[in-house]
Amino acid sequence: MLQQAFHISKVSSPEYRDLFDLALRATPDYGEFTASCAYATRGGVSALEDRFREELGDNWKKIKKSWIVGVDYCRSEPVAMEHLASLPRSKVRVPHGNLLVSRRMCVPDVTFHPKAFMLEGNGTTALVVGSGNLSRAAMLTGIEAGCVTVAKAPHPSAEKSIVSELGEIRKRIALLWRLSTPYERIAKEYEECFNAAENLKNPSPTDDDSAETDLTASRGTRHRSVITAQRLKQMRACRHLWIEAGNLHENRGQGRPGNQLMLSRMTRVFFGFPATDASRDSYIGSVSIRHEGRLRDDCSLRFSNNSMDVLTLPIPETEGPESYDGESLLFRTIGLTSFELVVGTPSAKRKWVRNSEKLEGLYKMSSGRKWGVF
Repeated sequence: MLQQAFHISKVSSPEYRDLFDLALRATPDYGEFTASCAYATRGGVSALEDRFREELGDNWKKIKKSWIVGVDYCRSEPVAMEHLASLPRSKVRVPHGNLLVSRRMCVPDVTFHPKAFMLEGNGTTALVVGSGNLSRAAMLTGIEAGCVTVAKAPHPSAEKSIVSELGEIRKRIALLWRLSTPYERIAKEYEECFNAAENLKNPSPTDDDSAETDLTASRGTRHRSVITAQRLKQMRACRHLWIEAGNLHENRGQGRPGNQLMLSRMTRVFFGFPATDASRDSYIGSVSIRHEGRLRDDCSLRFSNNSMDVLTLPIPETEGPESYDGESLLFRTIGLTSFELVVGTPSAKRKWVRNSEKLEGLYKMSSGRKWGVF
């Protein structure tokens, strides 16, 4: 049996990752999954993995996963690569990896740019090919085009050419895998390339850097500000964000330390959310925050009615420090939606400031509170 589906997203408002549905529903017994893509971002990995988990459940853990992911121009986010490598039965390889990490900004001789995903098992082969990278924008919001082909045994003779083509593609992907560098061999060097000041001052753009929003905050508010595309790219790429907390509102009751941290508008991008417009006083999403070994996995982020992003921190005195008031806080990305929270000493804060200044990533809010990324 042969099934094919063609897809152009945003024509009838489907998501590009809907292409995978026909493939995933063909059989629950896939044994192998191979992805070959130009780059990977936190948002893209999360969006694709969510769909696989929805359709396959626990079987997703059992499938052998092979990821061939480019790092050309430092576009792949190290956190995304680390997550792929950490999945059960999962390995990541990088085309020309040894060569690329020896060069500034990982500039390639020949750009690696495929977007092909293959599933195999139980006499079934499925191939998804199209324009979508492993990015959030491609999977969820971008205008993309693609095709999925599913071939199940036994194959009628009329379909032998398709089966032969799928077999040839399988051989070429296997060759590409053999010629690529295991990511664990170059992970440290790649992260150094990615975190270099030259890259983080003005990171190479990805699909996730497209902002579906007016980057000027609402007129008539004291928080009106212009947010540049460069700042959005930098917040997406940087692994650390620090901020002077100031005095938090006593949202837990009079005389009790608060845990609602006011952030600049669009700081949500650092925490893994897209730079899309949100209604005032609306929920954006939630993240996990770990502080001194204690994890809170439902820290909400919302857009407040004063045009600021507001992050709910671990509860003071029990899950967090005694109080956040007057402290300098550092958030370090440790997973797709997970962050380590550190309360900084004066000397630590001076180091954070210097690191941000090197990247031209030091900012000041209208209240005078400073913050930065690095």
